[in-house]
Amino acid sequence: MPVTNMQPDRLLELGYAFRKAKVLLSAVELELFTRLAEGPLDCDALKERVGIDRRGARDFFDALVALGLLERDDAGRYSNTPEVHHYLDARKPSYIGGDLAHLNERMYQSWSGLTAALKTGKPQNGLAKSDYFPTLYANPTALNAFVRGMTGGSLPAGRRGNRHEVSLARLRDRHRCWDLRGLSASRGSTRPRPHPGRRL
Repeated sequence: MPVTNMQPDRLLELGYAFRKAKVLLSAVELELFTRLAEGPLDCDALKERVGIDRRGARDFFDALVALGLLERDDAGRYSNTPEVHHYLDARKPSYIGGDLAHLNERMYQSWSGLTAALKTGKPQNGLAKSDYFPTLYANPTALNAFVRGMTGGSLPAGRRGNRHEVSLARLRDRHRCWDLRGLSASRGSTRPRPHPGRRL
């Protein structure tokens, strides 16, 4: 392709993608979507509910509108989109914010050290591989975040089912199955619903 017909838009969009991700992750951390699940709020009321400073608040909320995560009405009130209302309200069983919180708390900073990891071959989370889980288990706060992250990440896969239907089809002559994944068993618990004759 001639250079004159090329545009850098895709490369720039990819390079700036971290900003979109961080806006979403910060909104989850602030429980913004859970607050808005109670009803629309204007800028001043919303900034008070999530505990942020006036400076940058409107830009932050409008960025969420631009990303298709919030809606803003003619009166300037913000509300969740249907997708966000379903998946990012912490009081709903469909909540996947635990996975996003895990990305924000544990993964975001680690990925900022990717270049150093590639150059040195060393972990960038400050722990040797063999020390990771013992250290995690010794920190209740970090362990809780990890479990919430794994649970949130397993919910969509558990509900989609496509690949899992194949394995369940092989169990047509069985009436019980065991979930051995651990965590909250949320992924396994979502699958028996289309198979009322089987018990988990």
